[in-house]
Amino acid sequence: MSSYSIEIRSNKNPSHYSCGETAYFFPLVIKDEFHCFEGKIEWILRRDNETELSRGFISASRKGSGVEGTLDQPGFLECEFILKPSDGNEASAKYGVAYEAHKIAPSTEMPQDYHEFWNSQLERLAQIPIKHTEKIIEDDAIQLLDVQIDCVDNIPTSGYLARPKNAPEKSCPALLFCQGAGVRSAHFHAPFENALSGIISMNINAHGLPNGRDNSYYESLSTGELADYRIRGFDGPPENAYFTNMFLRVRRALDFLCNDPLWDGKNLWLNGTSQGAMQTFAGAYLDKRVTALAAGVPAGSDLTGNVIGRVTGWPRPDSIFQDNPEKRDQVLDTVRYFDNVNFAKNINIPGIFSVGFVDGTCKPSSVYAVYNAYAGKKEIIDKNRMAHEGPRDIEEAFIAYLLNHKK
Repeated sequence: MSSYSIEIRSNKNPSHYSCGETAYFFPLVIKDEFHCFEGKIEWILRRDNETELSRGFISASRKGSGVEGTLDQPGFLECEFILKPSDGNEASAKYGVAYEAHKIAPSTEMPQDYHEFWNSQLERLAQIPIKHTEKIIEDDAIQLLDVQIDCVDNIPTSGYLARPKNAPEKSCPALLFCQGAGVRSAHFHAPFENALSGIISMNINAHGLPNGRDNSYYESLSTGELADYRIRGFDGPPENAYFTNMFLRVRRALDFLCNDPLWDGKNLWLNGTSQGAMQTFAGAYLDKRVTALAAGVPAGSDLTGNVIGRVTGWPRPDSIFQDNPEKRDQVLDTVRYFDNVNFAKNINIPGIFSVGFVDGTCKPSSVYAVYNAYAGKKEIIDKNRMAHEGPRDIEEAFIAYLLNHKK
């Protein structure tokens, strides 16, 4: 059996087009590491990675056969090519381009009592002293701790903290990594690695759970008690939403880092991907001590997009009222308190984003709605072929960006 793959390019790089401008997508079939110019390739064009616009077939050709498409409004156009050869594996690839992405605006407004609500939640948190328990995991050049910090509703902020052991007091930046979607332990790899570079670093799990348990422990919670956490409480007032306390746990982690005697008092950074980016925006809004952030393929972006015909990304709160239409108005009101676009409007620090133009989980249009709303100095890494990912090159670019904004 032969091995097939497909590479795609477009007629424009960077792949940003004006509305009404034609984009061309060209597939190149690779068979056993060599170019192949035989066979039919199915193609599909989609708007915002979900809404199908057209489909058909073309022949692999030395003449560069391609597919053309366009959008008449700001958004993203995705082309997928699929090859089903008789003598090998099925191969497919996707490539996305942007149409006037800088014009994509949030779909709804910030609630009138937005600041009042979050200030009341910070008052809740302030009633709980910053007490913690810790267990030493490693105590050589880097001190690695498993830490639980008291937080709201008796669910702690839980994570791994790595500190440069022999650093002078008030000499280290502090960096908090927030966790993506799912139910699992915090991890210590990124904190440990950054502590080697002189940064106090912490990674927290999203749910305040014990760290380092067997996978079966987290899997049981994921399919049981926490199975619906991503949409829990969105059909009621914002104080009942699951993400309220998750975001307060982020603020409590920042409090803890700022109490560390090694913290330099000047540099406090947030870094997260997907749900971790959602927590990153929340943390930067809730704590004005944060001085820079990095947000990869952020979940929680433009959560009311379906109101104006966009596809809503994770955590897909619209799934609540698809089967319960009577809950629509309440859900659409409540999710605005947790939407990155509203946090972004109120954050005025340097920030770097990443976006996958073929991301089917956190739609690129939703990411650009947040990016365009962001009040601070900003940069974005566009990836035409990237889906919902946080690859190493982006991780390294994020850390470099934060270090470049060290005070």
